[in-house]
Parts: sequence; C-alpha cells; structure tokens
Amino acid sequence: MNSETPITNPLQTVPPPTWHPLIPWLACVVLLSSITVTVLYRLQTRTPAQITIAGGPPDGCYHKQAESLAKERTYRLKIWVKVDKTNGSLENLPFPVQDTKTS
Repeated sequence: MNSETPITNPLQTVPPPTWHPLIPWLACVVLLSSITVTVLYRLQTRTPAQITIAGGPPDGCYHKQAESLAKERTYRLKIWVKVDKTNGSLENLPFPVQDTKTS
C-alpha cells in the first residue's frame, strides 16, 4: 500500500491566472467612452430652455387656450413658455389676402 501516490487537491495544481497588462487600460477606455456617450446623448436630447407658442390674435379663442397651455407647461416642465401674438392663419399664406368685397 505504500506504492500508492498520495491524493492531492486538483485545485492546487492549477496555476494562478495571469492578468494581461492591458486589461486595466481597456477598462478605463470603456468607462470613459460610456461616460462620453452618455453626456453627448443628454446634451442632444435635453429639453429646450424656452418654448414659444403661436397663440393667434389676443382677442381670439386660441390665444386663451395657448396661455392656459403655457401656464400648465411652465408648471409641469419648469421651463419658460412664451405665447406670441399673431394674426392667425392668414400669416401662413404665401401672399397677402385682399378684401374682395365691393361696396
């Protein structure tokens, strides 16, 4: 029975892992790249500092709705919402509209 070899732990025969010297540098590059991408994405998709709404003539229904919407959005989004007074849909036409009524 003395001729038998002693039983050894198989984990003791495995050499310890050797770390490649570039692994810490690679981790730094990955970390810096992900931070850069995150910052650039947030800069490109951020909420604007101001929103402008065309509200139509001051005595019109749409102007009152636009002011109500501006107040609500200012409260909810915490940004400044401005309501511009316009002449309504006539400003969107490519040529001036003339009165065709004859007296």
